[in-house]
Amino acid sequence: MSADAVQLFRDMQSHRVRPDEITMVAVLSACTDLGSLELGIWVESCIEEEMIQKNTELYNALIDMFAKCGDVDKAIVLFRSMDEKRSIISWTSVIVGLAMHGRGTEAVALFEEMVGSGVAPDGVVFIALLSACTHSGLVEQGREYFESMRAIYGIEPKIEHYGCMVDMLCRAGLVKEAFEFVQEMPIEPNPIIGRTLINACRAHGELKLGEEISAQLIKNDPLYESNYVLLSDIYAKMSDWEKKRSVREAMEKKGMKKIPGRSQIELENEIHKVVPQL
Repeated sequence: MSADAVQLFRDMQSHRVRPDEITMVAVLSACTDLGSLELGIWVESCIEEEMIQKNTELYNALIDMFAKCGDVDKAIVLFRSMDEKRSIISWTSVIVGLAMHGRGTEAVALFEEMVGSGVAPDGVVFIALLSACTHSGLVEQGREYFESMRAIYGIEPKIEHYGCMVDMLCRAGLVKEAFEFVQEMPIEPNPIIGRTLINACRAHGELKLGEEISAQLIKNDPLYESNYVLLSDIYAKMSDWEKKRSVREAMEKKGMKKIPGRSQIELENEIHKVVPQL
């Protein structure tokens, strides 16, 4: 769909239909979805050529595109040029970009700057902030920010925030603490949290715990292939080939098989899908 949106914009240009701010926001969103910095730069040049006035929404779309497509420094330059046009979305987009590129300390500093400027954080910016702490190993700061959500800002953590905390603890090798954290959650953990724990158990040698969680996931969702694959991988790590074989046999009886992934490549500002042949 995003590639179609870019092509539609090209068609508009060929028919000499002048785009407006709304059009450019949509096209930039498509570039972001495609992860194409080259396309995004081209769209920015179109904005300049058409002398389209940058309102807050267009600034935010540009910032989001640059932040997520790999040029977070350009996103920061645009952000700093906004002045009074900044919204919480502007702050969040830069924090997300910094988080994605492992610049957690800068993301934390920007969050503190945001709060200091009088902008009240919301649940979305806390997801970005916790993600920044996760990818930069800032576990203690992450804990403090998570606790501050309810205590200072009156924001009730949602499953996404709990998921960030579990991911943070798992990446830091604190698998048992992550498991205890999940057990104490006031809301039901989702399968993503379970699979995060299992992968951490496999990576950090907590194989019996991983086996226990995998078995529970299969019990809760017996038709989801990835749950069986995770359990099979745990048994492989344990060198328990008999149990690994039994899991694979169970998958075959249920007619399960892995679905091939899809890739996209960019050639001359055009996106092409690549699907492997089985």
